[in-house]
Amino acid sequence: MIEKVRIHEIAKELGITSRDVMKKALEINIEVKSAQSVVTMEQAESLSDFIMNGVRSQNVFIPTKTKASNSTFMKQISLSDIEFKLPNLIYNKISKTISTVTGEKHIPLDIQKNSIEIEIENLKSISKLHWSIPYKKGIYVIIAENGSGKSSLVISLAKLVQPSVLTNEFIGKGFEHSKIIYKFNNQTYIWDKQSRWLQSNSNISMPKLEGFFESSVHTGTRFKKINKNIKDIEVNKKKYKDIITAADIFIQDNMNYILYGDTKNNKKFSHLYHINVVRKRQSNDGKRSSFTTSFFALFLNSTYIKEYFFSTGEYFLLSLLKFINTFRNKDNKEVKLIIIDEIELSLHPLAQKRLMEKIEEFCELYNILFIFATHSLQIIENILPDNIHYLKNNNGLCDLQSPIYPSYLSSKLYTHTSFDYVLLVEDNLAKIYVEKLIRKNINQFTFSYVILPIGGWAKLYEMYSLNYQSKIYGSAKIKIIFDGDVKTIKEANVNKYNSIPKLFLPFKNIENIVVEYLKNNDDNFEKFFNSYVYTQKMIELNLSILNSTTEEIKNTFKKFVKEFAKYSSTTDEVATERIIEQIIKQNKIDEIYIKFEKDLLKFFS
Repeated sequence: MIEKVRIHEIAKELGITSRDVMKKALEINIEVKSAQSVVTMEQAESLSDFIMNGVRSQNVFIPTKTKASNSTFMKQISLSDIEFKLPNLIYNKISKTISTVTGEKHIPLDIQKNSIEIEIENLKSISKLHWSIPYKKGIYVIIAENGSGKSSLVISLAKLVQPSVLTNEFIGKGFEHSKIIYKFNNQTYIWDKQSRWLQSNSNISMPKLEGFFESSVHTGTRFKKINKNIKDIEVNKKKYKDIITAADIFIQDNMNYILYGDTKNNKKFSHLYHINVVRKRQSNDGKRSSFTTSFFALFLNSTYIKEYFFSTGEYFLLSLLKFINTFRNKDNKEVKLIIIDEIELSLHPLAQKRLMEKIEEFCELYNILFIFATHSLQIIENILPDNIHYLKNNNGLCDLQSPIYPSYLSSKLYTHTSFDYVLLVEDNLAKIYVEKLIRKNINQFTFSYVILPIGGWAKLYEMYSLNYQSKIYGSAKIKIIFDGDVKTIKEANVNKYNSIPKLFLPFKNIENIVVEYLKNNDDNFEKFFNSYVYTQKMIELNLSILNSTTEEIKNTFKKFVKEFAKYSSTTDEVATERIIEQIIKQNKIDEIYIKFEKDLLKFFS
C-alpha cells in the first residue's frame, strides 16, 4: 500500500499556507486542486524539498487522485499526533504560525524570550535526562563517553528542526516506553512511542524551528546512499541547455579557507558551480515525462564532479555552508538552530580549528544557535567552559555538568602525555598569568611542565584526588593554584584539604582586578591603555562598568577586551595577553605579588 499525504498536511508541517503549497506543486507538475488533494509520500518529499531549498528533485511526478478523507477519522486523530515522513531537510522554514486540523487558526511563535527544555525518559541508555539552554545565539558542546546517550540527546533535539527525525532515527523495537518532552514558547509538547511516535498532548501542534541537522555515521546526509538517477546525470550544457552558474563566493571562499587555510595557493573550490538540469525519462507504461534537479559540482580536469562524490568532510561542509548562505542578506531577527552530531568526522584537525573560527563568526553575524556533539580536543579547546556540557550517565540517570574545562575533559576521555610538573588552575586567564611569570623567571628549561585550566575550586580538588588515585599525570609533581577569592570560601579551606599543595593568586581573579582598575580610573592602567590606543581615551569606551555580581564582572572584562582589541587593531587573544602583562608589570614591587612569585618558583626547584 502506497503511503499518501494531503496538501494541507504538508502545509502544516512546513508552517506555510495550503495555497502556497498548491502553487509550488503546480510548478513541478504535480496536479492538485484543493488543500484536500492527496499526493504520494515520494511526491510529498520532493515537493517539500522544492519549497524549502528550491531544489527540484529527480522524482517523476504522476498526478494522484483519491477520494476525500473521512472527516470523522480526521477529527479523532489530530495531525499533531502523527509524525509524517517528510524529507531530511537542509533548509527549514520556521513556523511563524501553528495550524490546526480544523482550519487556519494562527498562534504567534515568540520563542525569542524563552529557553528550550528537553526531558527524555527510557530512550536507549537514558532512563532520565533533563537539559535546558537559552534560545539565543551561541555555541554549546555536548561531550560524553561512548554509549552514554549523547547521540540520543542530539537526535531528540533535532526534532525541533526536522519533524521526521524520531521516526527516521529511533526505529524498530525497544522504544515502546520512550518519552520525549519539549518545553518552549510557554508550551509543553509530549512525544512518546506507541505503534509509532505520537504527540500525546495534541491540543497544540509542535512548531518547527528554522534550522539544520546533521546526524552521525549511520544516518547522516554525509553517508546516505546516492540515488542512481542523480549518479547517471551527465552535465551537458550544449546538448541539454543545462544552466551552470558559479557557486556563491561565500561558499567558495569558506570551503577553501576551512579545508585548506591557504586560500592564495589553494583555490580548489573556486571552481565550484551550481547546476540546474532538465531531463526526460520513460516510465514502465511507455510514457515519457520531464523531471528536473539541481546540485553543486566541482569543475576539475575538464569534468564536473558532483557534490555527491565529494569526500564526506567536503560534502558535510558544503551542506552546512549552503544553509548558512541563505541568511547572509536577511535581517536575521529570528534565531536559527544548527544541530550536528560528531562535527569533527572526516575533517583534519586544522580544518576543525578553522571551522570553529568560522562558526563563531557565523554565530554573531547570522544569529545562530549551534549545538553539537564532539570528542575532538581541537574543537573543545575553542569553546568557553560555560558552554561545554559533560553528559554523565549513572545507570541511566543522566546529568549534564557545566562549566567544564578542556583539561578536565581530556582527563576523562584521553591519556595524558607525561610531564615533570603539572599546575592546575581555574581558568585560561590564570593560565596566561602563571605562564608569563614562569617564562619571565626561567630562562633555560631542563624539565617539562603544563598548566591546565580545570574549573572552579571544587573541580581542582577533584582533579587532584583523581590523579592521586589513578596517576593520570604519571609521576608528575602536582600543584593547585586557586584564584585569590577562594581564600574566603569556607568550604574550600576545611581540614581535609590542608595537606594538598596549593597557592592562591595575589588577587581575587584577573577579571576582578581589571574591573577595579577601570572603576577607579587607575593612572598606570590608563597609561598602559593609551600606549596602544591613540584615538580613544579609556573613559570614552562604550563600556558600562558593572561589578555587583561575578557575572557582571566577567561581562565587563570581556567588553573591555573587545574594545581594547578594536581600537588597538589586534585580536582579543593578544589584547588579553597585553592586559595580563600590564598586571604583572604594575604590581612587580608589591610584597604579596613578590611572595607569590617566589612560592611558585620554589615548586620547580
